[in-house]
Amino acid sequence: KIDVFLTGLMDETPAIVGLEVAKKMDIPVLMLHPSRFTCSFFLCDADYGPIFWKKLTNKEIDEQYELAKKEIMGEKIINAHITSIATNTFDISKLKVLFQLLGAVPRNFYTYYVAIPKGDRKLWYSTTELIAKQFRYFVRSRLYDLFMDKTTREGEKFVFFPLHFTDDAALTAKFALDSQFDLIEKLSKILPHDIYVYVKPHPHWKACDVPLGIMRRMAKNPKIRLVSYNADTKQLVKKADFTVIINSAVGFEALLAGKPVVAFGQDYPVDVIPWVKDVTEVFDASRKQAPPENVKKFIADMRAHSFHMDGSVFATAEIYNDNDIQDIVKHFQEAYEAIKARGNR
Repeated sequence: KIDVFLTGLMDETPAIVGLEVAKKMDIPVLMLHPSRFTCSFFLCDADYGPIFWKKLTNKEIDEQYELAKKEIMGEKIINAHITSIATNTFDISKLKVLFQLLGAVPRNFYTYYVAIPKGDRKLWYSTTELIAKQFRYFVRSRLYDLFMDKTTREGEKFVFFPLHFTDDAALTAKFALDSQFDLIEKLSKILPHDIYVYVKPHPHWKACDVPLGIMRRMAKNPKIRLVSYNADTKQLVKKADFTVIINSAVGFEALLAGKPVVAFGQDYPVDVIPWVKDVTEVFDASRKQAPPENVKKFIADMRAHSFHMDGSVFATAEIYNDNDIQDIVKHFQEAYEAIKARGNR
């Protein structure tokens, strides 16, 4: 009897089970999902596809597209403080960070062994696993410079592959992929001799999630260039022959730059970014880009259907303030009423 199932992209058991039950029972799903714009969200369906319920005029499409291009491709870094969060969180050489982490140990121990039901613990890291992971992250982020390629040359031909954070729900929940690193190595083997794969770690995580063995393996591959996590993504997108993503937001930058992009995931509509299932399909797909009008409308719709949160508290422990919560409720209600009125489940 449920009209609609509301959820977010999260890893708690109720959300995972609830989403699958809703799909099985053909109950409409409205899922809160991070948008392509900093500190913003949009709604998607049970298959993670964006839900667009507003009908934009041609004038509104032009306006929203130009605003999106200005916001995403502009020189200004929106909410620049976010880039320092991972550095501070993983830098256990700082006494402040170390004391914060030590203080978290008893809280985590209680949560994991007392508060969480035993059957649910497999979804979470134990206290000892978290400590080990924190140490690995600290070491990896500092050793990445030893493997980073410093011989990239101006004018060199390359395919750009931006890495996801390895525990990102974009990989773990939405796309069944054993290893994005294996995907990169397979791609390097079919490239022409004069084209390289430029690999950039996620800028917020600073390569801390990339195992040292994989860093070493990719560094030894003559067809792979490991570039700095601080490298300018926009310039890499513009200079690349084309960009290969899984579900990365970098695909949005490639669309705005008018550059070819191919996706292994299904975050973007297939009539906007071509999907591939195997690396052998990548080159053909890179030549079959969507018509500009499809891209423009998609980008305009994405911006028109996104809503912004309070950037001053985003990505911290206090993600939502009262105004944000009211905006979320309003957003859900507006989408639900529009979808229900047009009879589209």
